[in-house]
Amino acid sequence: LTASLAEAPLSPALQGIVRTLRAERHALSDRMLDTLRQTIPEYHSLRDDVARDVFDAGVRNAELWYDALAACHMPPPDGLEWVADFGRRRCEQGVTLAALLHAYRIGTRVYLDTLISRVHTEPAVAHEVLLKVSPFVLGYGDLLSQTISEVYLDQRVGEARHRDRLREDLFGIVCHQPQLDAAFDDAARALGLDPQAAHHALVLRPIDAAPQPHRFDALREQLLSLPGICSAREPLWGMTRGQLALWLDVGADEASSAREHRLADTLAPLLRDAALPVQIGIGAPASGAPAWHHTLEQAAQAVDLGQRLRPERRLHFYSSVALDATVTASPEMVASLQELIDRLAAEPQLLETLQAYFDQRQQLKAVAAVLGIHRNTLLHRLERIRTLLHADLADMGWLARLHLALRQRQLRVPRSGGN
Repeated sequence: LTASLAEAPLSPALQGIVRTLRAERHALSDRMLDTLRQTIPEYHSLRDDVARDVFDAGVRNAELWYDALAACHMPPPDGLEWVADFGRRRCEQGVTLAALLHAYRIGTRVYLDTLISRVHTEPAVAHEVLLKVSPFVLGYGDLLSQTISEVYLDQRVGEARHRDRLREDLFGIVCHQPQLDAAFDDAARALGLDPQAAHHALVLRPIDAAPQPHRFDALREQLLSLPGICSAREPLWGMTRGQLALWLDVGADEASSAREHRLADTLAPLLRDAALPVQIGIGAPASGAPAWHHTLEQAAQAVDLGQRLRPERRLHFYSSVALDATVTASPEMVASLQELIDRLAAEPQLLETLQAYFDQRQQLKAVAAVLGIHRNTLLHRLERIRTLLHADLADMGWLARLHLALRQRQLRVPRSGGN
């Protein structure tokens, strides 16, 4: 295209019109900015400083466009450096590449339409615009689009790598150095996260052993696509001990029971259709680096204990196993509860009866039916349990102790198969 212009440069008449339009570049840029605001949603409500930047770029682009046309050749590479800088700034401001390229097409069209409006009464010059300028416009548009696309994508790749480094730093602090409060705050804010807002950890543990890493990527994308799962653009996440961990923000003024019910409903499609079958554990809400570390440990414990106590479930809240976790962490409590089990172990039918008693919520008719025994036999066994343990089965304290003892017994039973 440049060669064809060099062989047949613009006529003096067209050269004069080009020079006139270049002198009117500020008015052209105003028209271009108004057109952008009316046409592209992302330009509807530009801040004053951004609008000024776009206007100045329009002026420079008009100079570049008309100078290239008058000189009959494309701008040199160093003449496009400001275009690259402008593209980087738009990228940093969050303008999409599609909107940015659309803006450049509109700008070029404003310049061309203005040129056409000046020559439509002069057939010879209008014919010259059709044959010479139109092909030049196509080449010029391709050149700017290529320049903008390359710098924009380079900028996005750089930002993504920077965010990945920040995320890895923050993940390392939470997992391994939660005492570094200042570093935690700085990294969280750099990622657009509120370090003081309450978050709870989710642990997604694969049911199948050692899945391929790309399956975790698909799982994470599937999780974050669930409606209402997280308000952050991208929450903190990472891999730890072969499982995916994420921290999700907690809704303000949401009761814990309502939050757990909402999460159960939200996560149901993932558990049903997950790209990678998983068990999910959810820790209690917490704020600050040490607490984020603690809620991660809780989420992992929720899976550890929950899949043994409720193997039919794949979603486990720490609140459901918090008492069991507290007991497990106390050797004295474990020994005390084991002593209750040991007193009944010589008569296995008593342990079976006590388990059914809790499973059927102390409904004697249901308990007897499950065990396949007469009601009087059931009453005799319950009285035997009371005698051996000196227990009061009408007392909530005793019921809680016995229930915890049975759950601790269940936790000690070796699992068959599984992860």
